[in-house]
Amino acid sequence: MALVYFPPTGHTSTLLTDGAVLIVGGSSNWRSEVLASCELFNPSDYSFKIISGLNIPRNKHFAARLPDGKVLIIGGSATAAEIGGRYNSVEVYFPDKKQFNWLETALIKSRFKITNSGDVLNDVRVVVAGDGKYVEVYDPKQNSFFTAKGTVDKAWMYPTVTKVSEYKILITGGYDANMKTTSRAWLYETSSRELKSLGLLSKQ
Repeated sequence: MALVYFPPTGHTSTLLTDGAVLIVGGSSNWRSEVLASCELFNPSDYSFKIISGLNIPRNKHFAARLPDGKVLIIGGSATAAEIGGRYNSVEVYFPDKKQFNWLETALIKSRFKITNSGDVLNDVRVVVAGDGKYVEVYDPKQNSFFTAKGTVDKAWMYPTVTKVSEYKILITGGYDANMKTTSRAWLYETSSRELKSLGLLSKQ
């Protein structure tokens, strides 16, 4: 059993509501061409199928599945190299059509290295961190992103973002522009139009 395309890195893999897995973008290694290709894994027969690709190649992006089954593909990069080609654009995957369309809004800040740097809140808003001090939130009711209140101390790459309760978000780890990692963690809680910082949990 193998993927149809080159073994990917910097891609995303998202479980869909029907049990299939959506595999999006990436590159075959950190110096190779970034892919726009996408595949579906079918758990019933362990097969992979090529589907319509992204509108642009993406690497090191974030994927968020919404409760209605659609998947947002957020940010990323045009290059597999360490720096360059950041995106602020967002695409939407429609499972019924098996295709991607542009979302008619964008991140406030272009971001990459955010593969695990977001989560979906109970009210359907999407939180995105990483590659910036500010956290951004996508509000599907307004179809727009806004900058959350409060900051982390640096623009950490590859932090993890996890919803730990109905409206609380834990942000942990990452590394900075000098490749120095951090053991710091931040806990946020949401309100109507902002994230309110509850403070730094770890000061190392």
